[in-house]
Amino acid sequence: MLNLTNSLKILKNLNIAKYEEVNEKSLVEESAKIQFPLYLKINSGEHKAKLGAVRLCNNFKELQDNFNNLSKKFSDSSFIIQEKIDGQEMVLGIKQDKTFGKLLMIGIGGSLIEQIKDIKFRKTPVSNQEIKTAIEKLQFYEFIKKKLNESNLASLIDDAIELQTLNVKEADLNPVILTENKAVIVDARIES
Repeated sequence: MLNLTNSLKILKNLNIAKYEEVNEKSLVEESAKIQFPLYLKINSGEHKAKLGAVRLCNNFKELQDNFNNLSKKFSDSSFIIQEKIDGQEMVLGIKQDKTFGKLLMIGIGGSLIEQIKDIKFRKTPVSNQEIKTAIEKLQFYEFIKKKLNESNLASLIDDAIELQTLNVKEADLNPVILTENKAVIVDARIES
């Protein structure tokens, strides 16, 4: 499993992810590129929230304090920062199945993914219309459709189409946050 930055680098090359790597010396410079509030995360392929390795920072002092605390706790890790984004959390993924081959996964994401398990799988390659239909068949579609519009849905579908082009064993993009006008990938785990 690739670590977070290597996973995000692959997606950044496809223009579907945004982040900044930081260290103690670059904290000021890199944080100036992103508006507060922002998240500070360790660079890991593991579940960062479960490790206590994700911190919300509302200003530079909080960023500095959190960076110092996490640096002590995770002394072997590097770090990234990302803008805090509000919206509907979705999940996108690629999985190799022994029977069906390469599958695209799409569903409700974020921390609730394990509890509600509202996901759909489609054999790739998948068309735009098939992805849209899979989203409409989600159990919680009626709840999320108020947050879906032509723009953020098109962005999510574009990301799903791009994800199919990756030559990887597995990819888990969670969450992908739907804002008013786009889909933003904020965490990724990729196995090549």
